[in-house]
Amino acid sequence: MSVFLMWSIFFRSCSKHEQVFLRAIVACFQKSGLEETSFDRVFDVAREIAAVEDGSASAGAALHSSAAFKICFDLAASRKVYTSNSDAQSNELQ
Repeated sequence: MSVFLMWSIFFRSCSKHEQVFLRAIVACFQKSGLEETSFDRVFDVAREIAAVEDGSASAGAALHSSAAFKICFDLAASRKVYTSNSDAQSNELQ
């Protein structure tokens, strides 16, 4: 089974918020050209994606930071996202 097919199966099995969060991570990576970013950047992009998909600015507000942290920790626990704490101020996603 190819890596792309396995990733596709995993992605489809994720909740809507997890999918938005993963897409936000990819968008941050593509924008910066680096394979690391901060949680704050991903959270902002995830809220923008949610707002665009649902067609209203209030849709992005539906994704709260506590829910986004839980999604991030769940993805890290399943080893789909690598997290590290580079300093006391910032959580980096890779």
